Amino acid sequence: MGGLRNLVHIIGGSNSAGEQYADGAAVDLSTMKVVPSPLPPLPHKLMGHCSEVMEGKIYVFGGFTDINDIYNTTSDEVLVLAPKADQWTALEGSRMASKRCLFSSCIHNGKIVVIGGFDGQANVQSCEQFDPKTNKWEKLPALLEGGYGCSIASNPNGKNLFASLGQWDKELHMLEVGLYEPGNMKLRWKSQPQCICPRNGSVAFFDGDKFYVLGGDCRNGRSKLGYPVVEKFCTKEMVWVKVEVENAEADTTSGKGFYYEDSFYYYSDDKFRRVTIDSSGDVIMGENIPTGGIRTHASVVTCFHLYLVYDKFSNIIKSKVTILCLVLTGKAYKTSRDIPMKLTWLTQCNDYIFFSSVEDESLPAIKTTKFHGYQHSYEKVKNGILAAHKKFGDKFDWIYRPDNDVFASPNNLRMFLMNRDPEDDRYYYGWRATPLKIGPPELLSFTSGGTGYVFGRGAFRKLVKKGLNKDGVCPAHSLMYEDRIIGVCAQRLNMTIKDSRDYKGRDVFVPSNVNHYATEDRKNEKWVFYTKYSYYKAEKGIEFLGDYPISFHYVEKEEKFIYKYILYNASVAGLQSRISRYQDKRKMSVESKADEIFNSIVEFAKNNY
Repeated sequence: MGGLRNLVHIIGGSNSAGEQYADGAAVDLSTMKVVPSPLPPLPHKLMGHCSEVMEGKIYVFGGFTDINDIYNTTSDEVLVLAPKADQWTALEGSRMASKRCLFSSCIHNGKIVVIGGFDGQANVQSCEQFDPKTNKWEKLPALLEGGYGCSIASNPNGKNLFASLGQWDKELHMLEVGLYEPGNMKLRWKSQPQCICPRNGSVAFFDGDKFYVLGGDCRNGRSKLGYPVVEKFCTKEMVWVKVEVENAEADTTSGKGFYYEDSFYYYSDDKFRRVTIDSSGDVIMGENIPTGGIRTHASVVTCFHLYLVYDKFSNIIKSKVTILCLVLTGKAYKTSRDIPMKLTWLTQCNDYIFFSSVEDESLPAIKTTKFHGYQHSYEKVKNGILAAHKKFGDKFDWIYRPDNDVFASPNNLRMFLMNRDPEDDRYYYGWRATPLKIGPPELLSFTSGGTGYVFGRGAFRKLVKKGLNKDGVCPAHSLMYEDRIIGVCAQRLNMTIKDSRDYKGRDVFVPSNVNHYATEDRKNEKWVFYTKYSYYKAEKGIEFLGDYPISFHYVEKEEKFIYKYILYNASVAGLQSRISRYQDKRKMSVESKADEIFNSIVEFAKNNY
């Protein structure tokens, strides 16, 4: 996916004259130059705050709004900036339990942890963590003592947090958060061996199992980023080690940094500094990157997850190939299937509606029949399609109708469709099956409603006006499987199922889940069904699945999140997408790169299906 990996933001802060900022500055690490920040200004001037990027959003926590009145302007506020938003939003129902400034934060196991700081009256000892999925805060065990200027880092093993206390303290504390249970306050921070040099406002980060602390103010004033100020705590041996440093310079820090291409960057006054860890574990300082002005107590975020090239590309392809998703569900599946669909993939459709036997605005689900049960699925789908067409008309290029136990990739579907004409009413798409003896005698083949079928705008209009309407050719009622009856409708309308496999004849609309393909047990119930009903010859094994799958059937609640991780987050070293062969390797802006990827995919799709 890549991303705007080179763009870093400095948010808020104040200059050497004490003037505070609401706007930000940005640095492009690929050119080592300051660039205009694309982020909107904060709703007010702010400093002494923390910021993190999670789930494609930037979060800003706490801080104070008036440098001359820290006591009365320290905040517990949470601000959020979503990818498409042009202004920050305050999460009024999601304030921190404690007001904080000059504190520290990190991401740990998918949540944002904040510790310590100053609340305007006294040092803060409490700790808490924020879940971006629920916008809820959860209490964590308090530090052994409160303090501002602390620094925290998450151990890559996912089991614990290390915090170096500030205010020129040598204490290092560890919390085994991996063992922490919500509401269980029996766990405590544990004192670890003291670091070598007392410091305040330092930077902390992990490299492997080594916890590095560098920079900050010492008791005698500004410290020097060199021996013995840089030190590492070896978590296995439980000892501190002084680290040799090249190109050491006088330095104070903001207490926040980030990784980029095997180096650690952090902000200090008016510069970014780069730290590279060599094979011996020593720190090698790289060049400094001027940022065009001092910003004290600013926060620093990378937009690795916010301004991904993939996100930009998704916006492009989503606007050029629009999809309405119509999901068949039932009143018993809101928690087990419907909500997991929304949390994993459904929101990537341009719009979506659930067809149900009950109304539910929170999904949203529309009531399309008063009857419950799968035998009423045709009536549910028929009435739902009529309602959807009445509401949206010809607004969308394509209409995708899956069941609620599907995991789909709307962008892979868009790639499959991008070189096809949505006004062509002769075809529709999906996994093609033969009815055998189950279905109306006239039915020759149909598309699986489980894994989902696709109608273009023209075919959908034809299905509604000439098929499902009162005087149309489709059956008025049926207790038979819905996908077979839709197949009869399409057949009567002279619509053909277009071959929906890839160029190697591999399935991309997959009628089952990966397990049923991967298992060596050929007597697997779902596999037997697949081989029996498949219109094309069925081959077993993952190698017979397409590289760019559109949908998988029989994917339950927990599995949907697994599929999301595998498809959208996991990578393998050395492997590269075949699409990359179509791309220019030159450095480009994110916008240009996203456009180039889209154009590459247009060409790739011509040969892949």
